[in-house]
Amino acid sequence: MGEKQVYLKWGSSLPKELFYNFLPIAGSSLGYKHTEESVAKMSGENNHMYGKTGALNPMYGRTGANHPNYGKVPANAFQSGALNPMFGKTHSPESLPLMSGANNPIFGKVPTHAITVNVYSIDNVLVRSFPSQVAAANWLNIPRITFQRYLSSGKVWNNTYIFRKSVIS
Repeated sequence: MGEKQVYLKWGSSLPKELFYNFLPIAGSSLGYKHTEESVAKMSGENNHMYGKTGALNPMYGRTGANHPNYGKVPANAFQSGALNPMFGKTHSPESLPLMSGANNPIFGKVPTHAITVNVYSIDNVLVRSFPSQVAAANWLNIPRITFQRYLSSGKVWNNTYIFRKSVIS
């Protein structure tokens, strides 16, 4: 994968008409957007699973020993327990600070897919705006999933705040 990534990086510097591989990361389809034509070919009645619900679904009732993956070793099994390269080891006190805080390469960076969220009082007065849901959840000292649930439901949190993805007009 590494050699392919080197060529992808080099190729991405070429003009678009000379470079055909439009996915920036080798082995990943992250960032790819299907054309409307290809989405139409894969959806609705064109999909091989269309209308196959309940007993018509090929996987219906296949649980436990009847499941096709029953008894198979998971792909990441080599990384668990004694097979993990860090099994039984700990990081040295000198290396811990090198991996945390400002030394971490993603420290202080907001993910590109983050959603700006606004926290309002129950009187619809903007209290604070955050660059991400995680930042808002941390400020409120609540789990991220709790924040997400209140954000999507529109319910008032703790009789204090309302969370919105956009500004209330």
